[in-house]
Amino acid sequence: MLESSIHHQLPESLWRQAPLFPYLICCFMGGVIGTFAGFGVIGWAVSACICSAISIISYLRLKNNGNKRFVPWMFASLAIIFSLASLTQNAWQEVKVDWNDKQQIWLGHVVNIQKKSDKSCVYDVELRPSRTQKKRCNVRIFLKDNHAGQPKIGEEVAFIGTIKIKRQLNYPGEFDFSNYLLTHHISGYCYVKDGYLKVLPAQEPFSFKVWMLRMRQELINTYTNYFGNSDLAILSALTLGDKSMLTADTRNMFSQTGTNHILALSGLHLSILFAVFNLIFTPIFNSTRQTRYVSSACILLMLWMFVLLSGCSQSLIRAAYMLSFLQLGRSIGRGSGNGINNLSLSGIIILLCDPLALFDVSFQLSFAAVFAILLANQYVWRRYPLPTWTKKSKSAPSFSTKVCKSLYIFFRNIIYPVITISLSAQWGTFPLVAHYFHTFSPYAIVANFVVIPAAYLLLCGALLFFITPIATIQTAIAYCMEHVLSALTNSLKYIGSWPGSMLHVHATIFTLLLIIVLPIIVYTLFETKRRKIRKKLIITFFSFISLSLVIEYIYNTTQSIAPCIIVYKTPHSTIIHFVQSKQVSYLFSNNDKKSTQTKLSYIKQNFWQANDMIVPLWLMDTKNIKSSHHIFKSGNLIVFNNKRIYILSPNCHFTENTDKTIQPLQIDILVVDDRCNVPFKTIATHLTPQLVVLPSSLSTRIKKTWKHSCKQANIPCWDIYDNGAFIKRLSKKNPLSFK
Repeated sequence: MLESSIHHQLPESLWRQAPLFPYLICCFMGGVIGTFAGFGVIGWAVSACICSAISIISYLRLKNNGNKRFVPWMFASLAIIFSLASLTQNAWQEVKVDWNDKQQIWLGHVVNIQKKSDKSCVYDVELRPSRTQKKRCNVRIFLKDNHAGQPKIGEEVAFIGTIKIKRQLNYPGEFDFSNYLLTHHISGYCYVKDGYLKVLPAQEPFSFKVWMLRMRQELINTYTNYFGNSDLAILSALTLGDKSMLTADTRNMFSQTGTNHILALSGLHLSILFAVFNLIFTPIFNSTRQTRYVSSACILLMLWMFVLLSGCSQSLIRAAYMLSFLQLGRSIGRGSGNGINNLSLSGIIILLCDPLALFDVSFQLSFAAVFAILLANQYVWRRYPLPTWTKKSKSAPSFSTKVCKSLYIFFRNIIYPVITISLSAQWGTFPLVAHYFHTFSPYAIVANFVVIPAAYLLLCGALLFFITPIATIQTAIAYCMEHVLSALTNSLKYIGSWPGSMLHVHATIFTLLLIIVLPIIVYTLFETKRRKIRKKLIITFFSFISLSLVIEYIYNTTQSIAPCIIVYKTPHSTIIHFVQSKQVSYLFSNNDKKSTQTKLSYIKQNFWQANDMIVPLWLMDTKNIKSSHHIFKSGNLIVFNNKRIYILSPNCHFTENTDKTIQPLQIDILVVDDRCNVPFKTIATHLTPQLVVLPSSLSTRIKKTWKHSCKQANIPCWDIYDNGAFIKRLSKKNPLSFK
């Protein structure tokens, strides 16, 4: 009944079937070189011109010489590398701005809304050129309260604040927020106080892109009449690309099941709409070649309108390019073309238009996922397909045979492709996800069987919802979409409750890259028949594994943590970490243990676990102190590695000391709790600190008073809110590099 159809012949090599792929690799190399090698924009451009001239001359002179044909290609590749290096370095210079530390008035217009909730709002604003800032640039502003006078996209605003680009760390090894902003063409950020932002009358016409984003907001406003807050947030992200209303709980739910890709519009969403548009326009315009051109033009127009409507994310632009090439190939009778070649051409165009996209995590994940899907499909899934159901007997099949055949065909055509695509995408993206986010979701394949059909239904439902503006029909469609959303969220919550739904991964980047390299080596080993090549592949395989084990061993044994004191930047709390080594450390907090664990959950994942640190001992537990030789605690005084730390807490009761014969106690670090109201003058008669640390929980008035008092007493003062987490290293033996 089942007949296997294995294709024994290997497909063409990757370089032959996708001739643009090597040039994409050259673009990647050029972007990296232009970022980390400071040769200058003009220097890289001149080098590219010289290599281009040599390439052309060598091609004309050596085109008939088969042994030296590689010379023109080599210099052409160098020309591409140097050109991208020049463009990348120029892009970095355009986005980087030297901001002064002065508070002033800034004028600009809103180009995007990143977050919108009752507690805070985040906007991207394009600043006008001013006397201090000569060129236009984008900045991100943070507002604490959600008030009625919030600006809309395209509106002119004036705000008062200090723009910065370097953001201080909340803990060692934190995500580089400043670099993230720069790669997204955001030159700085600013925290705007309540009442320091004002919406101005429109003074200049806004762009077509802003007009499309306003239209998206109007569509979201239509959603609000039919959906609640939680459904509205998911639906707006999944169908219109607006993630500003997503809460942290919703993001965590999708992240824990490995399905957060469904919230970011990408090739999956665009492919669904592409299929729907083909289903609509192809039967209408399919009589002659000219009408097929009209059909393709309509499909591409609708495709790119949706990209503009959704905010032009990198993953959507990449998918739009690939689907555009696919549709153009069909319209001129050239077929769909090679997927990897289309992907390479899309990447080259994107990097030429925006070289900094190479360093965008979403761009990297999008390309890695699509490349892995296409590569695995070409070399594995197509070569080893499931057997087909064939009819061998001439008699009529029984009812059970028909049922089995239908079920098998459904599995082969529907279920199996979802499994293969999910496995391929996870193979391609796992190293990047583990490197950036240190997580892995083993149940992502199961969850994809929920989110992918839901995405189909919700996108098609949204399309029907907007093209039929009749209240009765919209109510019926919204009712169905609500049930789909309810089934989606309940299923993800259930999958997220399974044991091991979120695994934490901490390994070197080399070991993670082996996940990509080793399967390719093993595949080639079994496919090739030449003994010399097989011998070299076996040597390469075991060399990679041995090198990975050596690197992991060296990293885990030599990357030790020197004794240090860390005061974390945590909201509404004072948390101090006394680190003796990876195995021994202590934690002080002015909150209860449960609340402290909640506040430190992100730090635990990205700092403690990333450095193989054992969970610190609770300093308020007397058993931990009595059994320790590294730390001593007496009331508010803590002695750690011969350093005295005093914590001003509410139970501190100081009276001004009038007896001048009693010398104040010498303190190395004085940490001020937000609930201590003892004035500095009184404290100075009892304690003489060498350094004062002000946690981020202190009010502005208290911090201002303490800074003024420290300045008069000539004592250094560290404000955690402005300067980030306080880190005091106590030894230089095998120090950990906190970057």
